[in-house]
Amino acid sequence: MFKEKITSFDKLIGNWSLFLDSVIADIITLPVIAWKQTLYLEIEDLIRFYLNEKGIIRITINMANFNNFFKGMSSSYNFGIFLYNKDNGNEQLLISGQGNGEGKESGLYKEFTRINELVTNIKEEQNLLY
Repeated sequence: MFKEKITSFDKLIGNWSLFLDSVIADIITLPVIAWKQTLYLEIEDLIRFYLNEKGIIRITINMANFNNFFKGMSSSYNFGIFLYNKDNGNEQLLISGQGNGEGKESGLYKEFTRINELVTNIKEEQNLLY
């Protein structure tokens, strides 16, 4: 019984490590945000990274979801990128997808880059109008 509990715990720790390695591999490759508005990246309703043009400005962990998530971790994960208004707390989902720890080949990098390209195109169009 004790050996089974230790083996189970070891597996949970291994999965947690695999998950964190995957998230970190994707996060460190993200390009700088092309605008001043704060975004947050939410991973599996567990970890939130608040980002602006300066980089990561805050990280929070939702401990209420920690136990539920701990059971099914793997190297792939779901994410959402939200527009966040820190003045009034409003948030709007911009895009969601799945990351996998493949850095620039990950869905997170591709969607983040897509948002940056959209913002850059809008800025360029606005500059042409004025």
